[in-house]
Amino acid sequence: VNYNDGISYVDEGNFSVKYFNPLNRPFKIKYFFASGEVFGCIIKNYQEELELIDEIWYIDDCETKVRELKNIYDPKTNKKILFETHFK
Repeated sequence: VNYNDGISYVDEGNFSVKYFNPLNRPFKIKYFFASGEVFGCIIKNYQEELELIDEIWYIDDCETKVRELKNIYDPKTNKKILFETHFK
């Protein structure tokens, strides 16, 4: 977890906390209101902990999915394609 000790976030405003996997890549970012309540989060999934394969955005205390990004290989073009999906 990445944070600064001794800071009163309630006095400073909104903030985020990053969580890292064993290879030091962020796999979760939680966003907080100044009150300490969770606004939302972003979850990142890696293939074999190295390559980002998707990213999912949530709101409402990390319960409601609002956006998803997927990194998919296209064999026809021999490139990666980023697919984006929005949820209501």
